[in-house]
Amino acid sequence: MAIKFSKTFLLRKLHQITGIVPLGIYFLVHMYTNSTAMSGEKVFEDHVTDIHHLPYLLFIEVFGIFLPLLFHSVYGIQRPSPEMPISPSTLFRANLRFHG
Repeated sequence: MAIKFSKTFLLRKLHQITGIVPLGIYFLVHMYTNSTAMSGEKVFEDHVTDIHHLPYLLFIEVFGIFLPLLFHSVYGIQRPSPEMPISPSTLFRANLRFHG
């Protein structure tokens, strides 16, 4: 018996992952590189130079950071939210219906 996932479920999970993973990895690498500055200017410069000389840096930046965050942004903006009221005049009724 196969488990069926809805398209919406998979898109929302992909939306979550493409927001958390690229930013989390970027943050950890950034914090590690910046923390090497406590060991001296030379060590920090060496780490930054090593990163800039990676032969696949552009690939990582485009496919590991830019495209996932672009998907995350576009899907997050276009995804309709059922709990958002359509107009300010329906704000109170929508809140009662959602939270009541």
